[in-house]
Amino acid sequence: MVSHPPPWTADELAQAAGAAVVGDPGRTFFDVAEPATAAPEHLTVLLDPRHRDAVAVTQAGVVVAAPGAEAVRPDATWVLHPDPVAVLWVLAEWLGLAPVRQGLHPTAQVDPAAEVHPTAWVGPFCYVGPGVRIHEGAQLMGHCVLYGDAEVGPESVLHAGVVVYPRVRVGRRVIVHAGAVLGGDGFRFIPHPERPVKVPQLGRVVIEDDVEIGANTCVDRAFLGETRIGAGTKIDNLVQVAHNVSIGRACLIAAQAGIAGSSRIGHRVWMGGQAGVPDHVTVGDDVRLAAQTGITGNVPPGKVMAGSPAVERALWLRIHAFLRELPRWLEKFRRWDRMWGE
Repeated sequence: MVSHPPPWTADELAQAAGAAVVGDPGRTFFDVAEPATAAPEHLTVLLDPRHRDAVAVTQAGVVVAAPGAEAVRPDATWVLHPDPVAVLWVLAEWLGLAPVRQGLHPTAQVDPAAEVHPTAWVGPFCYVGPGVRIHEGAQLMGHCVLYGDAEVGPESVLHAGVVVYPRVRVGRRVIVHAGAVLGGDGFRFIPHPERPVKVPQLGRVVIEDDVEIGANTCVDRAFLGETRIGAGTKIDNLVQVAHNVSIGRACLIAAQAGIAGSSRIGHRVWMGGQAGVPDHVTVGDDVRLAAQTGITGNVPPGKVMAGSPAVERALWLRIHAFLRELPRWLEKFRRWDRMWGE
């Protein structure tokens, strides 16, 4: 639901965000759009200086940017803020994308042994089990399930359909997107002639502050210790984090990446889409794994890896440059064979 319906004015947005207007303060806009597709009734944004050329020719009526960017197009109306993202958060609230509510929806079921702060919100058809603690300002959207003995920190948001198993702690300002599962059993079985024997997963999951977890991502509960996601780490959709994994601070992990059990990921590591980490390895701080990289062992800090099996990216580029030449060399060898072969 849109909390503040359009039209909006540049001045109204600037006042709400603590920004300044250069141009026509009364300039109205009704929606947002990319610079290339924006019309005069749209607002667009310049976050990356590399996109200045696109903004220079945009038809958008209002442009959000950092101070100094207005020289790109002096005839436009600019909303200037040292942190343009702060302006976008105001728009997100107006558009109903960052709702903040309080209380319990009539269809929510909250166990008497649970603790829900009065400023938190438990949405329609949610279930909050015994021993769960929901802190101030936390937001549980529709159909969330918290089994019991779990904690959701202040100002955290669990979107629709999130499932939180027991022995999970979610820190402050964490965002968990729809369909994610926190604390499911780790994949641990003992081989047996008749069938694999399941091993109980008795540990915990700890999600530190300011983490974001994408839709349908799974973070498994540890065997005995803990599975931990470090502060400020951002995880995309459809990522698998196995039992007893430790991920450091400020990491970026793209969609469909997988991290097998008991691996250690350092701080500020970037993993591209579908990158894979096997069990019981260590990936050092500041490592970069390109998309579809499959590492086979420990990776020292600072390395940039690519390929499967993974090698350093510079070598991987040379290998692929040579591979492109293989058909030409193969044809040469065939000609030589015809000329000199018996």
